Amino acid sequence: MLEQSLHAGNIAASFGAVATAADITFCGGAATTIGAALSSVALYKDRKTSAEIRSLSARMAPLMQSAFDRQGLSGDRKKLVAQTLLRVDLTEADLVDGKLTAAIIAANLRNRIHDTSHDPEIRDSSVLDPFEAIVRETLEPVLATKEITEATQGLVNQKLLAGQDELLKRFEAFIEKSEEVQSARESGVTDAQIIALAQEIADDISDTAQAFRELEVAVEDAKEFRARVERGSNADGVVADLLRRLQDLVDDGRLRDAQAEADATLAQWERDEADRAERAKQTHIELIDAAIARDLEVRDEEAAAAKLIRKADLEAGGRADFKALRAIQDEWQVRGRDRGLARDQEVGIALARIVLTRAEGPDQRGAALNDLGLSLWERGARETGTDRLEEAVTAFRAALEEWTRDRVPLDWARTQMNLGTALATLGTRETGTDRLDEAVTAYRAALEELTRERVPLDW
Repeated sequence: MLEQSLHAGNIAASFGAVATAADITFCGGAATTIGAALSSVALYKDRKTSAEIRSLSARMAPLMQSAFDRQGLSGDRKKLVAQTLLRVDLTEADLVDGKLTAAIIAANLRNRIHDTSHDPEIRDSSVLDPFEAIVRETLEPVLATKEITEATQGLVNQKLLAGQDELLKRFEAFIEKSEEVQSARESGVTDAQIIALAQEIADDISDTAQAFRELEVAVEDAKEFRARVERGSNADGVVADLLRRLQDLVDDGRLRDAQAEADATLAQWERDEADRAERAKQTHIELIDAAIARDLEVRDEEAAAAKLIRKADLEAGGRADFKALRAIQDEWQVRGRDRGLARDQEVGIALARIVLTRAEGPDQRGAALNDLGLSLWERGARETGTDRLEEAVTAFRAALEEWTRDRVPLDWARTQMNLGTALATLGTRETGTDRLDEAVTAYRAALEELTRERVPLDW
């Protein structure tokens, strides 16, 4: 146990040395980094200092430097945090009380500073938040090292057992006579885990009878978990590896470490999964782009339009909104018009038809029908026949049923203008004057709303 105490004491001493180096760096300005300042710290440069303290200090220095950098502190706040780290005086007892878990140790130190400091600036969250994060991020990699945990875990167990007199008085007889607990023991659940479970329950529940019931359920869960680990998992190898690591930790009674390990593994898997999903998404998009290019080569504009919508949905992470779809349709329509390309105009028409199916409510349906009419008219104006122009007239008339005059007078008037233009184009290709007369009627109706006073430029 003396050797274990020396390891814990060395960790505490090394942290103190690095905290001193941080104070030199950020308050004295004598060094550019904590690592550079470490060589001037008395404990570090003393020849009598153990090799382990030197090694741990050298390892902690860049960890604390990175933790400071991530906090993005201003000059004054950085100094206050450095001074707080120096004053905290981390001890072996702090490590043991925190169960060698960086997050618990950091939280305990934060609470101690908050409760004992008389300086309101230091008690402020703008100092305590980064202080806690820096302590946690500096200690976490060190305490997670296998040789460190193996060397010091006995102290935690000793502390746990030393403080268990009252707890064991409450639980010892119950543990010995409980069939559930004995069954769990026989299945391999360790006494260290049972004691740790009892500790967690005792900290949370004061009623003895309720605590006994909770413990029976907890050891039964532990028994089932052990059985699951022994059966193995058909899932990804990461699951089986995690289960084994967790079992090793709970066997030693390190329940909080097991919780932290599970959370860390889950978080890493979720980050990896997000990266995999993003790569798969980008691959999917590139495949769609390749397929669209082939559709355009063989002038299958409808197939290209359908894939453009699929691509938009994929980029949106579900279903692209109406505004985004209209923007895609408009891009192809304008490009076809400006470049005089029938292919792009046909894609614009196909897109307009799909967008119409996604429209919801009269405003969206009116906009989609007007877009469709414009696409049909622009294409029909370049053709010798009248089919597209007839379709454009039908689309504009349908739009007017959605964009009514009493509800959206300006949209209604502009659609009347579009209708008049389509009718006039048709009229120039027919022998009679019926279409031209209809065009005049549409224009006059539009001018009743597009007045000189309201919209002089449109008028």
